[in-house]
Amino acid sequence: MAKVKEAAVGGPVVLDDMEGTPNVYYVIYDDGSLGRIEVWSDDPPRLSKPGRIVDEAEYQAALDEMRGNTVARVQTLRDEDYARQEAEYDDLRTAGIPERTARRLSGFTGEE
Repeated sequence: MAKVKEAAVGGPVVLDDMEGTPNVYYVIYDDGSLGRIEVWSDDPPRLSKPGRIVDEAEYQAALDEMRGNTVARVQTLRDEDYARQEAEYDDLRTAGIPERTARRLSGFTGEE
């Protein structure tokens, strides 16, 4: 087990000479967030918010799903942004604004 060194008044406790490997716990919190906790104790960690300790496979599946959802959400935002810029560009051009100015104002960089 680790040795605890004396800390300065109000300072952090320093652990030295960590022996062995930590126990790793995977957590899925009730709010949908995920956590990976390492402890040098045989006792499971106390969670800071409501959630449950799961095995690595369930954690990895939840992490993969979260990453996939993030990629899909980012693509949706990009598509919506492109459509908005194109619509603004078209409106500006219809109003007689020169192409270069319409592109700058709308941010549209696609094909006309």
